[in-house]
Order: sequence, then C-alpha cells, then structure tokens
Amino acid sequence: MSEEKTSQKLVNYVSRIAAEAGAAKAIEIYQAQEAERIKDNESKKFKNVKLLLKEYRNLRAYAENALCDASQINDLVIRELIGFSEYEKYKVESIKNQIVTTKTIMEHVQTMLDIYKIRCTSSVREDMQRRWRVIEAAFITGETAPTYDEIAEREIIDSRTVYKDIDKACKDLSSLIFGLNVNGLET
Repeated sequence: MSEEKTSQKLVNYVSRIAAEAGAAKAIEIYQAQEAERIKDNESKKFKNVKLLLKEYRNLRAYAENALCDASQINDLVIRELIGFSEYEKYKVESIKNQIVTTKTIMEHVQTMLDIYKIRCTSSVREDMQRRWRVIEAAFITGETAPTYDEIAEREIIDSRTVYKDIDKACKDLSSLIFGLNVNGLET
C-alpha cells in the first residue's frame, strides 16, 4: 500500500473517531442539559404547589365568593358594557377571565387534594396518614393556619417533621396537580 493511501486511511480513521467522540460529547452535553431542564421544571412545580397551598384559603374564598359564574358574568357584561369605554370593557373582561380561571384552577386543585386525601387516609402507613393531617391543618381547614409548632404538638412529632411532611406532600401533589414530565414533554 502506498504511503499516500495509508496516510489517507489514517486521516479518515482519525476524522471518524473525532466525529464520533464529538457526537458522543454532544449527546452527553444534551442529556445533561435535558436532565437539568427537567430538574428545574420539577422544582418549579414543587414551588408552585407550595404557593398554591399557602394561598389555598384565600384562593378558595375568592373562587367561592367571586361575583358569579361564567354564564352570569356574560349577562352582566352585556348589560353593563353599554356606555362603557373600551378601557372599562377591557377591565370587566379581565375580571371575568380571572374569576373563570381561578374557579377552574381551584376545582382542579380541590379534586387533586381529594385524591391525595384518599391516598393518604387509606394508607396503612402512619406517616402517610399524618402527612394528610399536617397538610390539612396547615393549609386547608379553618380560617387561619396553626403554627407548625402547634401542628407538631398535636401530632406528637418534632416541628422539623412537619416541614418534612409538607415537602413530601408537595412533591406528591406536584405530579397530581401539574402532571408528569415524560421524555421532556409536559403532560
């Protein structure tokens, strides 16, 4: 074999190895970025569940006491829009949209909380049953929330366990409320 052919084969071989190594590195970088994106997304879901729970009493009161339902709002809007400026019409429409959105979200959240309650209260594990009681006391029942220390005293646990139970419940509820992240696609 001539030296030129051997040299060309070597160049081709080195080029192929470099391309494969580059592709492998690119795949590795992509997979790391995708894993980080999924982790960030899960973190956002977790934080949003915590926010929903912290504001649950207020959001529930808003949804229950908002002016009226969507069909009543449409009638109200038609009657009241006569003589309104375009800006005033926009404000009324915006309020209507907020009421409908909040009611829809709260219905979904309530349904998922009901599912979670059944899952926890029917569990044979005491920590699961307690987790529901902690969430219920901290965020759902009553006009105001007891302190975490008061919840810990009722449950005969350390206050750090209350925080841990809330975090575990929020993690469980994030998949119920927002769905799972499958192959990088939101469901």
